[in-house]
Amino acid sequence: MTTTEKPAERSPVLTRGLVSKDGSRVSRAVYSDEQLYLRELDTIFGKAWLPLGHESQLPKKGSFFTTFMGEDAVIVSRGADDRIRVHLNACSHRGATVCLEDSGTAKSFVCPYHAWTFAADGRLVGVAMEDRYYKTVPIDKSRHGLTPVAHVDSVHGMIFATFDPNARPLREALGNMIPFLDAIFGRQEGGVEVIGAPQKWRVPTNWKIYQDNFAGDEYHVSSTHGSSVETIQLDWDAYLEEVRHCYVEGGHGFAARFVEPNGAESAYTTVEQPSLFSVETQAYLAQEAAEAERRVSAVHLRCQLVAGTVFPNWSLLPVYNTFRICHPKGPNEIELWSYFFVAKNAPEQVKRELGKAYNFSFGPAGIIEQDDSAIWESVARTARGAYGRRGVADYSMGLGEESWHEGLGCMITPRLSEAAQRNFYRHWAAVMEVGE
Repeated sequence: MTTTEKPAERSPVLTRGLVSKDGSRVSRAVYSDEQLYLRELDTIFGKAWLPLGHESQLPKKGSFFTTFMGEDAVIVSRGADDRIRVHLNACSHRGATVCLEDSGTAKSFVCPYHAWTFAADGRLVGVAMEDRYYKTVPIDKSRHGLTPVAHVDSVHGMIFATFDPNARPLREALGNMIPFLDAIFGRQEGGVEVIGAPQKWRVPTNWKIYQDNFAGDEYHVSSTHGSSVETIQLDWDAYLEEVRHCYVEGGHGFAARFVEPNGAESAYTTVEQPSLFSVETQAYLAQEAAEAERRVSAVHLRCQLVAGTVFPNWSLLPVYNTFRICHPKGPNEIELWSYFFVAKNAPEQVKRELGKAYNFSFGPAGIIEQDDSAIWESVARTARGAYGRRGVADYSMGLGEESWHEGLGCMITPRLSEAAQRNFYRHWAAVMEVGE
């Protein structure tokens, strides 16, 4: 039996009892176990819709960028027919990495190993010295193209793909997260664009430690980020009065500002503290909010998503104009790709000012980001020991307080809670047990 077969064969043994039925108690072994991780690559990253990037990163025909689905390297490209395709970044000859660049424009990709050449649509179009060495048994190029993924789709320009040919449609998988995504990415005609290349850095931690934090852990902010809260002049007590935690089916969840029963009197702007920006940017943000009122559900505009996780590995931090994709690199390491996005039609001055705010706070050298990375590393480290892995992580804050909000179409808490994290781990356990 090979190592990669063990997770699927032993799934009941591996996952049963690791997460309590209500999600409030999670075995810390889930953060370090190698066999669990191998099963995650198969049953979660091998079957879920995974975020890859944004259509604005493919501005013209022939544009491409490379990224990962789980630990599988892929090429995302816009063909001559304007269609976006996703293929494994592995030569069909011997498996060498075909495209070594992060992004660019190309009509074809040439494998550096034996110079097999692939068109942007994945077809094998050239074999080095084919006439000389493939005479006895001619090679059928139609059967040796790059391996395509099963499905590719997008929402508000955000590109997703899945390896699972039987996957539910993307919008069905996102479910009731869609109106909240509308309130972030669909506020203006023209939508949003990603500016610049993603910033990338590695953290020695488990991907779930990172993602459950982004599911809405506002509990840690005043202690972990105390000095940062002072620097950005955030009235923490007033902020906590409005903090709620929301979640929907599928393991998706987030922290938000919301005032019962149907939200604040006016729609929130896209940033957390508009008063910190220039008069020109404040005027633009107010104008954008007014336009959003005509395009997006009123109640969802009054539920300001602060930080959220779209299961399994897409992180939202729209109040700082960023989203992230968490790429697992083993059970004890992740690579974070952080993207700065802004309304495509925003004035250049506004884009620059929002970009500075992003880099100051949540860029890899931002004042808030470095605090988090140190904590995530420590949680993973203490879960690797013989006794540490026997411990249990507690997610019981606010247990049983959540209720259904008809207007928002989600479960919501009346105050600070760990409801979204419980939802995340319940879904993780269900997928790991069933394998779909």
